[in-house]
Amino acid sequence: MTYKPRDISEEIVDRLSPFYDLNEARAISRQLLEEVLNIRTVDVVVNDEIELDTTKQDELNNILDRLAEGEPVQYILGYTWFRGRKYRVNSSVMIPRQETEEFVELVIQENKQLGLKILDIGVGSGCIAISLACELDNAVVHACDISKEALATAGSNSDGLNGKLILHECDILNDFPAIEELDVIVSNPPYIREVEQVNMDANVLEYEPEIALFVEDNDPLLFYRTITNWAKTKLKKEGKIYFEINEAYGQETKQLLIAEGFKEVRVVKDLNGKDRIVAGSQRE
Repeated sequence: MTYKPRDISEEIVDRLSPFYDLNEARAISRQLLEEVLNIRTVDVVVNDEIELDTTKQDELNNILDRLAEGEPVQYILGYTWFRGRKYRVNSSVMIPRQETEEFVELVIQENKQLGLKILDIGVGSGCIAISLACELDNAVVHACDISKEALATAGSNSDGLNGKLILHECDILNDFPAIEELDVIVSNPPYIREVEQVNMDANVLEYEPEIALFVEDNDPLLFYRTITNWAKTKLKKEGKIYFEINEAYGQETKQLLIAEGFKEVRVVKDLNGKDRIVAGSQRE
């Protein structure tokens, strides 16, 4: 059957509007048009009639039904984009956020040396570690996670994007990879307190992995303290550490690093003006 792209776009937005705000519904509509139906934005503008077979119609209706149930579009499609690279994602890994792109950009801008030895703790989809492996010259990038499924996803992304990673399975509350003399440690560990769930979107709570999101209310800095205590004995002189953080604990995380002997510790805000990163350097 023949349809006008603009009519299809408007129908998608109408079906999503009870569940998403208008801007998000429009963004999802553009993504579905391009990546599912192969309809470009220019086609919507020109609005010439196109052929759309029943298979594509059924696929689109299935996706819209799943979106209406709250399932994230990234999990439905099986991939997302991060710093211009296409990553496979599934319910074993968190969906990469814009704030994490800012985190990676800061690490890259501050570490231009050749052949750095880096560890990413809590690799998830691999978006942080693979970005560093691809964008820092001759970097040797290790990455660890407690989840076998997450490590499999990161490994698949590593192979597909030519961002070589050395992967380790470990529970950092009990053990760390046997790695010495690191130049940089990065981590985006679980940092959302359980009490904060009431303010979170249902599609995050119901679909993204709890193990990657939440920390107990009575010890919100658990992972930062554990990593920092280990890192101070494994980083080289002048080695650096970078954390993505809960905006509510910027100063507390900063003081934690200072208390463990790190220097030049600072809190960096994201583009929304929220405390998002804490960074520091190993003392001589």
